[in-house]
Amino acid sequence: MVAFLEPQGVTLGNVLSVTIPATLLGLGLACVFVNKMGKELKDDPNYQRLLQDPEYVKENHITTNPTELPLKPTAKLSVGLFLFGALLVVLMGAIPALRPVFDGKPMGWLTRLKL
Repeated sequence: MVAFLEPQGVTLGNVLSVTIPATLLGLGLACVFVNKMGKELKDDPNYQRLLQDPEYVKENHITTNPTELPLKPTAKLSVGLFLFGALLVVLMGAIPALRPVFDGKPMGWLTRLKL
């Protein structure tokens, strides 16, 4: 979308300044709405009936016990590098001074998208 709107002067910063707040607002409203749906588990007769079944309770406790999986030493580094790369891409798109310059002009969106 930014590639098509760049000739009209719309930058990635303009798009992000609208999409990020809209996303957060929509997510917040959706959480409030979904939180009000359905019954509380203590008031749900179907769930309470399931809790009376010893077979269900036994199976449920077997399959829901969390297991501690050891993290590989490079897991945190991998996540950090991924987040750094994602942030770098956004910054390079939002700040024209960080874009590659050819023939005195920063590289356009269409060219960067093709890469």
